[in-house]
Amino acid sequence: MKQIKDNIEPKKYSMSKLYGLANAIYHKIPNNPRWILYLFALCYRSLGKFINKYRIDFWIIEGKETNSQTSLSILCAANDQDRSYLARLVFGSAYSEFYFGRSWLWNVRKIVDEIGQEYSMLLVSIKNSRRKFLKIDNCFYIPDWVSGAIDLPLSPKIMSRESFKSDLRRIKKNVLEFEITQEIQQFDDFYHNMYVPYITRAHGSSAYLHSYEVKKKQFQDNELLLVTKSKKYIAGILIRYSKGNPLLSSLGIQDGNTEYLGYGAMGALYHFSLQHAEDKGFSKMNAGMSRTFLRDGVLQYKRKWGHRIINMSSKKFALKILSDTPATRAFLENNPFIFDNQDSPCGAVFVNSKEMISRKLIEQIDKDYFYPGLSKLFIYLPQGDDTLKSNVVPPELSERIFLRSLRDFI
Repeated sequence: MKQIKDNIEPKKYSMSKLYGLANAIYHKIPNNPRWILYLFALCYRSLGKFINKYRIDFWIIEGKETNSQTSLSILCAANDQDRSYLARLVFGSAYSEFYFGRSWLWNVRKIVDEIGQEYSMLLVSIKNSRRKFLKIDNCFYIPDWVSGAIDLPLSPKIMSRESFKSDLRRIKKNVLEFEITQEIQQFDDFYHNMYVPYITRAHGSSAYLHSYEVKKKQFQDNELLLVTKSKKYIAGILIRYSKGNPLLSSLGIQDGNTEYLGYGAMGALYHFSLQHAEDKGFSKMNAGMSRTFLRDGVLQYKRKWGHRIINMSSKKFALKILSDTPATRAFLENNPFIFDNQDSPCGAVFVNSKEMISRKLIEQIDKDYFYPGLSKLFIYLPQGDDTLKSNVVPPELSERIFLRSLRDFI
């Protein structure tokens, strides 16, 4: 695969346009030979689908890793939004990227063998059904999204948390209230003046924005919860009813104004939505999709409401460590994540080489990162076998906390 050294993006050929042209020609041809063109168009379309599935575009992303401020480079195959998300996670806002080239999935291992040491990490966005074609050992498969649920009513343990009480105090102090609507005019205002501005502002180039038509269809026969302050709408969230259970689908803040977050708008959206679902007799609320890095702000926020993971998306980021550098270690240590371990969601936490592993440290890691719904939490150590064989995991955590060597993945 030849590297492209300038910043030219890959050409995006529209298979639908080419098929449309072939269809127009088809109708101008006499009936008898039409079947030849029909077969040609059918084969061409099938070929296009095959290429789009198994031939992927690679990009090089370079910059200073956020925590260590040392150079790091990533060989990445992902769409624009996911690439932006991963780049901001690793580098913050200061990074550069350029197009590298294309490869069949089954040739990626060859590329890694030939030039892998030039880069710190490999990240490939791939669906579960195509993982067998990647053929790269010692990868972490990180779901791009996980879905979760909140059990109702909320337990006394959750309601006793200071963070929960703080949200309720702000709701009461700012006299926030809510209303439920199915009016299309209010949905239009929500979509254009809450959802789009807030998601764009919060996520920038990594935002997944659904079109108005998609959201309007989701709104049909469902509900919109709107939070008010002094009779003014300041936030909203779409509640969809799927398979008998309510689902928090999309949220927005009026004009994307973060001042409303200070009033407690986000806490009000969750509190009122859960209250509404409980009043309707539901025993749980699906809290929608979240990114899978364990320090992600959205995931951490949902956790305080008793959020637990119930499913992983079929698309994953295949993460392969290509070179053991200070920047690579810093990224891993500061970005614990959920990964797919034989179809089971597990957590991965990486310990700094300067930290001495101890029962106290393991207990703290369990408290911070064992997210409800995970089956296991793996702690990856830079040390050798002596530490791994030591009896340092507290007995009460031995069924869910496991020590592993990072050397097995580098």
